[in-house]
Amino acid sequence: MIWCLLLWCVCCRGISSQKVFWEIKDLAITSGGNVTLFCNTTSVPGRKVTWMKKSDVIVHHGLVFYRSKFAEVSGTNILQTPTTTSERDGYFYNVSVSIVIPYQLELCDGYLDVKCSLNNQTIPVGNKRALPVCNVFWEIKDLAITSGGNVTLFCNTTSVPGRKVTWMKKSDVIVHHGLVFYRSKFAEVSVSEGSFLTIMNANESDFGVSYTCIADIFSFDSMLDLDVLNVSVLPNDNDVHMSWNLESRKLLQIYFSGIFPIPHCQIFHKGTNILQTPTTTSERDGYFYNVSVSIVIPYQLELCDGYLDVKCSLNNQTIPVGNKRALPVCNDSTETNDHTVLLIVLGILVLVLLHCVLSRIIECEIRTLINIASTLRTNPKQEMSSLNKSERMETITFLAQTP
Repeated sequence: MIWCLLLWCVCCRGISSQKVFWEIKDLAITSGGNVTLFCNTTSVPGRKVTWMKKSDVIVHHGLVFYRSKFAEVSGTNILQTPTTTSERDGYFYNVSVSIVIPYQLELCDGYLDVKCSLNNQTIPVGNKRALPVCNVFWEIKDLAITSGGNVTLFCNTTSVPGRKVTWMKKSDVIVHHGLVFYRSKFAEVSVSEGSFLTIMNANESDFGVSYTCIADIFSFDSMLDLDVLNVSVLPNDNDVHMSWNLESRKLLQIYFSGIFPIPHCQIFHKGTNILQTPTTTSERDGYFYNVSVSIVIPYQLELCDGYLDVKCSLNNQTIPVGNKRALPVCNDSTETNDHTVLLIVLGILVLVLLHCVLSRIIECEIRTLINIASTLRTNPKQEMSSLNKSERMETITFLAQTP
């Protein structure tokens, strides 16, 4: 990677020991006119050029960021002195030209174009040859993202091994070959496969902007957007509020602040989901959502015993939303009914037994009286003398009613 800067040359900081320099062309300069600078990279052929003004990238590998202010033209001869052998054939020559690229030169993307000339006259030597595509890219690591937490990007440079990485946010260089320019916001770790960029305390200003990773002459830029299919932004613990009301049909209200995408919540009682579709309202807050979830139980549903357990998820990832809530003990109507039936049965049994006992007593009394009556008929004076007055009266009444 070659960096040519206005008023500052990165090469002088030890990136390369070879001579790379820029100079002013087309003197003299006219106030209000155009100024042309030329970056000479003949000592490192094949390298694309990035131009910077202070710490702001204005041209990167042919891409001009401020077209109303700057223009760039490039074309690189990757080998100044190819190997040439020749033999005389009469008045002419038979010539062999061998082009061997240096070991440090990695070629991919674009075309190779060969130009030969005789006394400044171009000789046609065939078509351009396309090069394979360079595969340098970055991706998000360590999902899900937490609002206010860290976001980690990984620049994969396995197709160009051994190359140090430069990171850019929009057109601003934030990391260059391990040097971090904004240490309070970014951190970088280099590995053999590429580079990890950590965005600390990620907020709204860090999303919806382009990030570029550069390795040697290859680069990849993409927007850091929140994608509902593969990115989840979890709220902090302080951004989740729960309000229980077991006395009301509006059983529970959950409020999420700074979440993405909209969560899906369920409430369970004894392992059963008692409400499939809670009421959810949301409002967009920049790239995030503020979401309110209301759980209202049906009128016919009576909840008691055990616990209520709330589960919310983002892209199949569970969100912690608090502890379970214990329910009051049920007055079991089935058990009460069983007791009532048992009491009725016992009452009936008592009545039957009482009836049997009374029948036995009455039967015994009747038999006694019958025996007395039978005896009185044969010897009335003997038996009556042993009875008291009331017994005599009962006996006389019984005898009068008995045929």
